[in-house]
Amino acid sequence: MHTAPPTHVLSRTPGHAPVRACAPIAFSLIELLVVIAIIGVIAAIATPRFASAAGRSRAVAAADRLAAELAVTRDLSRATSEGHAVRMNVGTGVVTRVAPDATQVPIADLALEPYGAVLHATSFAGDAARFTGLGTAWAAGRALVRSGQHGIVVSLREDGVVSASLPVSVRPNAAPAAALTDAISDAGSAISTRVIVPGSRGIRGGGLNAGGGS
Repeated sequence: MHTAPPTHVLSRTPGHAPVRACAPIAFSLIELLVVIAIIGVIAAIATPRFASAAGRSRAVAAADRLAAELAVTRDLSRATSEGHAVRMNVGTGVVTRVAPDATQVPIADLALEPYGAVLHATSFAGDAARFTGLGTAWAAGRALVRSGQHGIVVSLREDGVVSASLPVSVRPNAAPAAALTDAISDAGSAISTRVIVPGSRGIRGGGLNAGGGS
């Protein structure tokens, strides 16, 4: 018995040529699984790199904020001819300005957004950078700001110049003193790469909101 070959159904629209009806195209289950696997591999590669880049950016932003507050306090001391200080609460992100009458005003919290960082260590006596009425520092010192495994060393010279290093690797569980020493060593000649100036922030004697905004 002869069987006629299957025929395609043609549809005709008035005034137009016949149109061949086509079956809808779909992906097979195997193809979908392959695509999902590829997406998973790409995500596994990209996620750690994204997290590392984010930690680096946060560390830079937090260090720049601390350095700017030091520079602003230096200029405030010079403008008022009275010594002020910046106290850094190691283990947190809280930064406080200390007035000549010992009044303390919180000026930043580096643990909050957009920083998400911590003050890992300082070499300042009492964790406070103190300025004279001339805008010079009573003593030079350094502070290590860390976000994740990325750290920045903020330096204050005796002449009042504030600078920040390039990012270095820091072990989150490292002892503060050892971490600061290692960070200074790793930064090497780049320890004072970026000199910080207040710029348009100007001289401010009051406190800031807890989120670190200006």
